[in-house]
Amino acid sequence: MLGYGNVAFGALDECMRSGVSHLHIRTERTTEHASLRPHLADSDLIINGIDGRDDPRSYVVTDDDLGSVIRPGTVVVDLVGGSASNRGAVEPIVECTSPDDPYFVVDGVYLASVWGWPLVGFAKESMERYSEQILRMLLFDERVLDGLEDAPDGIRGALVAGPLARERAGPGY
Repeated sequence: MLGYGNVAFGALDECMRSGVSHLHIRTERTTEHASLRPHLADSDLIINGIDGRDDPRSYVVTDDDLGSVIRPGTVVVDLVGGSASNRGAVEPIVECTSPDDPYFVVDGVYLASVWGWPLVGFAKESMERYSEQILRMLLFDERVLDGLEDAPDGIRGALVAGPLARERAGPGY
């Protein structure tokens, strides 16, 4: 868990309530890239709750980390998001993902950023709800972290993009 402010708190709280047995929490003051590398290499789920950085050399997750430091199959969720003109702290995520394209894969690492949560007002409440929902979907109820091929019908039916959605849609998709 990267960050310990209002944005990261919802994810942290949900991890604790859900019995996640081992968490590393890095505050903004302790997220120099060199000191993060061992934590990135040892994580299955990396949740960023740190705002973007003024200095692009201070990304907490870099393009070079994917597939080399961060293992294939790891999920990186950026709760802060960003845009090409206002970069977040996760270098490979240039723009927020969206419901029709909820994640992308680079070197076997799954990357997603938030979409549709209000940036003005109720940010803390929205992040708490989002964190709870995504954690339950990834690790517990639907176990999406195990792969989309075996995802429950409710998840498969909600897919709007990617090979499983095309397979479900049939010819001419």
